[in-house]
Amino acid sequence: MADNNDGNSLAPFTYIWAIENFPAFLSPSPILSPIFIVDCYRKSHWHLGIAESDCHVQCFVKRQGDDDGGPETDLHSSEISLLDTEGCPLITEKIERSFQKGDTYEILTFALIKDVFGTRKDKFLFNETLTLRFRCFSIQKKINRINTCFARTRLDIQRRSCLWTIKNFSSHIEKEEASQMDDPQHFDLMEKAYLEANRESFLPVGMLTLRFEFILGIGIAHEEIESYRFTPYTQKYIDGMD
Repeated sequence: MADNNDGNSLAPFTYIWAIENFPAFLSPSPILSPIFIVDCYRKSHWHLGIAESDCHVQCFVKRQGDDDGGPETDLHSSEISLLDTEGCPLITEKIERSFQKGDTYEILTFALIKDVFGTRKDKFLFNETLTLRFRCFSIQKKINRINTCFARTRLDIQRRSCLWTIKNFSSHIEKEEASQMDDPQHFDLMEKAYLEANRESFLPVGMLTLRFEFILGIGIAHEEIESYRFTPYTQKYIDGMD
């Protein structure tokens, strides 16, 4: 898993990606960021992505292929971080390598699912929004300015709920089952003795009512690049780099 790092030094290029409507990792496929341009590598196009891998959040950085107008090979130093609700890095992975057009760098064990969406959810998620930061440090060219890009992705999450009422619940004998599923999966909710001891709350007139809520991940509802501090590769900037 990636190391913790304060990582607050300035970088020539910073990309902030906020993923909204993200209460749990429910996406049926990898979540890809909007494509961004790292203008310290003239016209090179990139995107980030995250996916679920066993018990981990998998993260990757990909350089675009045929549509990338940059040099054939980019040699650079970069890092990717998961930010806390205050915008500070909680987890950071450093990347030191060259990228050919179309190359992908994967981090298979970037973070634990149970940490991000469970035990440390209050640290990683604000209003069900997870934020990643990618920073690029040039080691090939002189950098004339510091640029920042902000992007946003909103996931398509649908919620469904239903009520199930079981009459005469107290009369059910031990091991007797009541099911409305073709292929039921079992889990322990609470003991029947506890229900009986608190029957005024749970079993009015001997009837048990269960409420089920389902959260379904459909994909991406909306994505956009919100802004650049400086629009990438304006003519004035290109001339200044030559």
